[in-house]
Amino acid sequence: TPKPRVPMAAALRCLLAVYPRAPVCRRFATTSDAVSAINPAAWASLPSPSLLSAEHPHQVRNLLSGKWVDAADSRPIVDPLDGASVFMHVPETGRDAEL
Repeated sequence: TPKPRVPMAAALRCLLAVYPRAPVCRRFATTSDAVSAINPAAWASLPSPSLLSAEHPHQVRNLLSGKWVDAADSRPIVDPLDGASVFMHVPETGRDAEL
């Protein structure tokens, strides 16, 4: 009798349970600065996490049908280090929100 096949999603979950985030941990361990270890994807709208600041707040956008679009409303995110300055605006996007 043939062995039952394991669905790919179940196999991936088992693999991740045994081997969680090891490549990411190794990459961060090779540098003294965790932010400099991040290599953003070519399609990312933020060139580098080190550019986030109150002087130049980042506007997060929604990816809709392959295009970056602004939401009708956004929420300011306060810098957790100083608790006062806004360094990012995140869309208030929900199932019924208009883009």
